[in-house]
Amino acid sequence: MLPNIEEFLEKGCNERTYRNKDGFLKYGIAIHSPTLINRGSCTSSTVTDCNYESIQNAYQEYKTARNYSDLIRRRSRSLKTLLGMQRRGKDMIFYGPSGTDLSYYPGMFIKVLNPGRPILNVITSADEVGGGTGIAAEGIYHGAYNQFDEEVPKGNKVSGGTKIKVHGLDLRSDTGTLVSPLEDLGTIVTNYVDNHAIVINLTHCSKSGIADYLEVMDAPWADKVLWNVDMCQFRYEENIIKDLLARNATIMLTGSKFFQSPPFCGAMLVPAAMYEKLVDADWSKVRMYKSVFSIYDIPAELRVKVDFNREFNPALHARWQCAIDEMFRFKKLEIAAARGKVDLWHKKIVDIINESEEFELMPGLDRSIKTIISFRVKVNNKFLNLEELKKFHYNFCTKDFTEEYGQKHVFIGQPVKYGKNEGFIRLAIGSKNIREFVTDDETIFENDKMLIHMLKKELNTAFAYVD
Repeated sequence: MLPNIEEFLEKGCNERTYRNKDGFLKYGIAIHSPTLINRGSCTSSTVTDCNYESIQNAYQEYKTARNYSDLIRRRSRSLKTLLGMQRRGKDMIFYGPSGTDLSYYPGMFIKVLNPGRPILNVITSADEVGGGTGIAAEGIYHGAYNQFDEEVPKGNKVSGGTKIKVHGLDLRSDTGTLVSPLEDLGTIVTNYVDNHAIVINLTHCSKSGIADYLEVMDAPWADKVLWNVDMCQFRYEENIIKDLLARNATIMLTGSKFFQSPPFCGAMLVPAAMYEKLVDADWSKVRMYKSVFSIYDIPAELRVKVDFNREFNPALHARWQCAIDEMFRFKKLEIAAARGKVDLWHKKIVDIINESEEFELMPGLDRSIKTIISFRVKVNNKFLNLEELKKFHYNFCTKDFTEEYGQKHVFIGQPVKYGKNEGFIRLAIGSKNIREFVTDDETIFENDKMLIHMLKKELNTAFAYVD
């Protein structure tokens, strides 16, 4: 039998999935909250009734498996089928306990492919990717625990003597307007290409839903760098993955954002041409990452080349099973019906926010993916800063609203920083939300209207003292 869901799923990532004294994760969401109104799929999701069978099946597979490699092969085949990768030859999938942990891989790859060279790791949209992304990209422990629930020295180097310089480019100016990284990227590559191995990390759907400037991959110097595309939100158009793999880019995905599995689970797609070079490379140069990765996170051919941890992560397996089963369910929807409900939801919520004195939409909405709506929050015409938003967000998401609204908890996207100490929050729907919109032929979006009303009321209560 499956053990306690909370105890099972809080393991196998790091302290971000550990419950605090209130019984919540650091984001203010419970691991198991079946009736939650979730409009924070851009941050994380929770176990709901549609996940029980997936978790049970994954756990039984783990307990009865003779060979964990078979479980990984089946999982990878399912993902390749869902992503339309079957005919692309030997494209491979690497795994990680979270999207943040995937950010270690590009530095590892370029190190084994360019031994002896210092590494420059450039992150565009640095202000709108995961908080630990830049830390992991530098080869530093981003958490205090690893996926094996072992304590690690957070803030210290994982990578030994590897010299990794991280250069971040922000997506937004101090006022929140969008800025293009194209000119800066060209200058950076020109200045470093002669004496560094370079990784450039682009973002397809940032925390506010902005797709990066992928046309930069057509630049004259494009073949001199390793391209990595952060698609961890997993909100994508049908052909984007095939196109990026054809351009020899690696792609980072997670199942715990749009596809709403419990947090967290990551997968890195590696194109065949790059993988062939990785198979021939000397992996002894990255053996120190055994404190981050399991041998079951990497393809079988590489397991004999590197001494990673030999533990299998059953909680990660269950989280991915939740995501894959949800992807199959979502794929059954008619595309037109799903898009129609997303468009209608987006229009209704944008209209409500535009009419609200307390909220102001972030610039760049026309470039945002429609399943995420980002907005600033103000009280008495004063915008809340990042620290005020963080405190308000946690209190709002952990408050019991049963008596007043008949709804125990609600969840929204956690605050995102821009500028010096400014911030915004988000409403984001995921695959399960969209399936319910289609099934119920939703046109009113009463839950969303109620949630926005709750936000306004709690703001006025929490900041009643503001002059």
